[in-house]
Amino acid sequence: MCGIFGVRRSWLRSLGLDAKAAVDRALLRLQWRGPDGSATLSCGDFILGCSRLAITEPRSRQPLSARGGRYATVLNGAITGARDTWQARWPRMARHRPLPNDAWLPLTMVREERAENLQGLAGHHALAVVDQERDRLVLARDEMGEKPLLVATV
Repeated sequence: MCGIFGVRRSWLRSLGLDAKAAVDRALLRLQWRGPDGSATLSCGDFILGCSRLAITEPRSRQPLSARGGRYATVLNGAITGARDTWQARWPRMARHRPLPNDAWLPLTMVREERAENLQGLAGHHALAVVDQERDRLVLARDEMGEKPLLVATV
């Protein structure tokens, strides 16, 4: 199972922490959860990180960013109804073999102003999508809470 995290750069600075060093430490602590690759991505004031366990598509990477960099996402788990959702909403995408990484689905939903549909996604997952222009973070997880999603606010 992957390990994911997100943090505001400004929050780290307010604590007197060097953002790069703090993010590097967080990613290092998650390496045991995903030996197939790890990376971070900045999107506005947010930094997303993932230590990935490649189950379905070994070449896929996370976190992901849409063209232009306004949106970024990270996902732990799987969206088991992804094929059906792509087919229903974006039939052209459903023809791709293989389908895009599951993390593209929530990013696309937020980009198209359909964030309310994230709660209806099937599977076991926890995810975050950043909209840099609105300085907004959208979080969602599977209905049963199989994949943990812990949030700290100050």
